[in-house]
Amino acid sequence: MTTSHPFVCSESRPITLVRVAGKDAAKFLNNFCTNDIKSLGPGNGCEAFSCDAKGRILFHWNVAFLQDTYWISAAAEVGERLWTHLDRYHFREEFAMDDLSGSWSELIFAGEPSIGFTALADVCHASLKNMYSAATVQLHEQSGYVQKLPILGADVYHLFGPKSWIEQLAVLARTSAVPLTLKDIEQRRIAAGWPLAHIDYDEKTIPQELNRDSATISFNKGCYIGQETVARLDAMGQVQRKLVGFTFQHELPSTPFSVKQDEKEIATISSWCKDPRGHGHIGIGFARRSHFQPGTVLSNSDNPITVSALPFPNEAH
Repeated sequence: MTTSHPFVCSESRPITLVRVAGKDAAKFLNNFCTNDIKSLGPGNGCEAFSCDAKGRILFHWNVAFLQDTYWISAAAEVGERLWTHLDRYHFREEFAMDDLSGSWSELIFAGEPSIGFTALADVCHASLKNMYSAATVQLHEQSGYVQKLPILGADVYHLFGPKSWIEQLAVLARTSAVPLTLKDIEQRRIAAGWPLAHIDYDEKTIPQELNRDSATISFNKGCYIGQETVARLDAMGQVQRKLVGFTFQHELPSTPFSVKQDEKEIATISSWCKDPRGHGHIGIGFARRSHFQPGTVLSNSDNPITVSALPFPNEAH
């Protein structure tokens, strides 16, 4: 975090949260995702996809490893499906798994926490130096954990804890923090290039198409559900479409917005907003292989659309 930015904080937010602990926890989770859970050390974390047998994305989640416990967080709307997916394969393995989605929630913040959040600021400064790093935190006689995640930008932190505690902290934060509204969150998400299921991608999407390989996929780990498709695509070469950023000056007439050339669709912009840097508008979506290189101009109309790398530059924050 930097002292040059004000303390901004969201309301208490619902979250999918699954706690997994025990002898076989790492091995079990490793069988259901694209990243290498077994290699995580204490205080570390990662981002991963869970796939079906055909290699299509079922879930996009983050993990934190703290005190011999794995904490799985994901978008609130996938909670019941994610729990069911994991629980159906839990047979004789030695671990305990708890669904905390209904009893825990999330607080998102950025900048320098103000008076009343000193302990939180100290933990972030001392322990959260790398993306996905996590640490337990105690504040106002209760505890939870905080993790640095790329969902809303490089310097945004996510605090997870019992719902009543998070709600209490949200009320306290509002006395000194700049409110982080739903509009702000969406703008930050798009600027960070973080895709949402059923908005930016669908059930037919495979991991490499979301253009997050270095953060989400280990090509050296053992077997997992969907690995054959992921490995085959890696061996064969590039995907035919990829999630990219877009820049343009004027509002789009519809969402999603299809970009065509010679009556063929070459790109689709699924999420967009005003550029927080004040340079028109930005968006994310898929572009075909022939057009997904950064700098490619997709339209010669009065609202030219240019492909950009993700994430967008963050000087706005």
